[in-house]
Amino acid sequence: MRKVRRKPRRKTRKGYWFVLVVVVAVFLVAWWIWPGYYSASPRFHSMLLQKNDEVLLAPNGDTLELHPQDSLKILKVSTTITFNVGVRLYAEGLDVPALSYEKLSMASLLPKEPSEGERRFRVYVKHFNREIGSVDFLVRPFVEDWLEKAERVIEPSRRVEVLEEAMKVAPGERRIRKRLLEEYKTQKKWQEAAAMLEAMAREKEDPQVVHELVEAYEALNQPAGILNSLKRLVQMQPENSRIRLRYASALENSKKTREAIAEYEEVLKKADKGDQPSLLKTIGYLYSMIEDTPKAIQSYAKAFELDRGDANLCYNLSSLYEKAGDQERSDYYLGVAISLKPEDKDGQMRLSERLLKRGRLEEAEKQLIDLLRKSPDSMNGLLLMSQVAEKRKDSRKLREIYSRILSLEPENLTVMYNLGVLAYEAGDLQAASPHLEKYAGAHPREADVRTILFDIYRKQKKDDLAFKTAQSLVTINPKDLRSHSFMLEYLHSRGEYGRIIETAEAALRSLPDDVDIRNYLVLGYLKAGKEDLALSQMHQILKLTPKDLDLLLQIARLQERKGQNKEAVETYGKILNLAPQHEEAGEAYLRLRMGGLPLEKQ
Repeated sequence: MRKVRRKPRRKTRKGYWFVLVVVVAVFLVAWWIWPGYYSASPRFHSMLLQKNDEVLLAPNGDTLELHPQDSLKILKVSTTITFNVGVRLYAEGLDVPALSYEKLSMASLLPKEPSEGERRFRVYVKHFNREIGSVDFLVRPFVEDWLEKAERVIEPSRRVEVLEEAMKVAPGERRIRKRLLEEYKTQKKWQEAAAMLEAMAREKEDPQVVHELVEAYEALNQPAGILNSLKRLVQMQPENSRIRLRYASALENSKKTREAIAEYEEVLKKADKGDQPSLLKTIGYLYSMIEDTPKAIQSYAKAFELDRGDANLCYNLSSLYEKAGDQERSDYYLGVAISLKPEDKDGQMRLSERLLKRGRLEEAEKQLIDLLRKSPDSMNGLLLMSQVAEKRKDSRKLREIYSRILSLEPENLTVMYNLGVLAYEAGDLQAASPHLEKYAGAHPREADVRTILFDIYRKQKKDDLAFKTAQSLVTINPKDLRSHSFMLEYLHSRGEYGRIIETAEAALRSLPDDVDIRNYLVLGYLKAGKEDLALSQMHQILKLTPKDLDLLLQIARLQERKGQNKEAVETYGKILNLAPQHEEAGEAYLRLRMGGLPLEKQ
């Protein structure tokens, strides 16, 4: 049989495939195409773009950073809508649909209004008029653009403004921040620099940033900021002695002495031997500032062991030991200081004075001899040397020193007096008198110097000068018996009885009980013919010396001569009571009693 039955079988296969295709198409329309066209909640997934030569995928809600010179093309928009039917792009101020057709530079799409900062465009993906997602285009210059623009600006203030705007655009950009910081420093805008550095330091613990922060606070002269920054550095780098030393110095300058000491001592623990002396000196100084004398001495003493050539160390130790009451060690270190610094005349003077006070005359003299060798005209040195000579009772040396002082200060009256007294004590009256006379002329009420001059004049037989000096002495001291006596003796030798009366009467006002003065007054009265006054004075003397036979005899004679026989008999009787064998009194007494002849004038 020939193939009669095959034809119906072919028709059956074609029908089968047709039916199958129709069924699949209906399924696809029902499952994919229809929901895609008429979805109740369409969604935007992502946008595929070509930026220059780079293909990027921007998910829904993402931000794409672009430069104005970038070329961009939208390759594909991925949504839940079949074939993106009814899907469109929209951005205010930016022709986004054009990017779906060709690759364009962003500069050609941007608005013509000038802008120096960033621009943000939100590209909306819409299904018909319904927004189903978005992607942000952030268009801003590159860092290099900002930096280049800043370099082109001539005006410094404007340059800062450009860089500050760049920082707002790219706050995390290290190069812009670094350039702005440099500009702040160049323009001395330290407050702004400090604020920026503080922000950087908070973001990251960077020692270099904190170092720059210290520099900024130093320029601002803000001790609190300096201390805080250095403290942070010490905490970051505790093993860095250089930073700790700087921190200690800042504490010292801020008068935080105890904290500074602690930091210096920490540095000292790790310091090289060559650095230890300076640290110990600083620590010693700070201990002395807080009046911790024992620790100050300890630190300075350790420093001196390492550096025996530092005279200042010795001065400090001397001062501290003196404060501690150890005068011997104080003098020792002062002596060492002077040996290291021989030109220090003040220190040598101070040491000499201390040695002198302690009675170490030989050492003091040695220092003073050396001092006067270097400075022969040192007045203080000569005065101290005079004290040495005085304590040694070396009058010859003392006169020599006073002569040197007087040659330097011819009007120094104190030295003049001392020199005059020394010459007087040495018996050199000729040398003594000029100095004492000049001193007395400047001190008219000083009795001591006139007393010495009075003695000198008497020894030199210069009675006229002695008399004038005695007059001055009794003016100063009316009870100066010696001067009164000399004056009366001087006037008696010259026969000036009138002045004797005057002088004696004045003297008796201060010395009423002095018999010698009254005797001179009696003499004056008698020589002046004033017998009644003389007799009155004799009776005053008799009250003082009632058993004076000579005075009684003189009174009796004067009474008899004046015809006062009754009074004369009484006086002769007193004589006989005291001396019964007195011949003249006995004869006169009998004569007067018997009415005999009157007594002849004697």
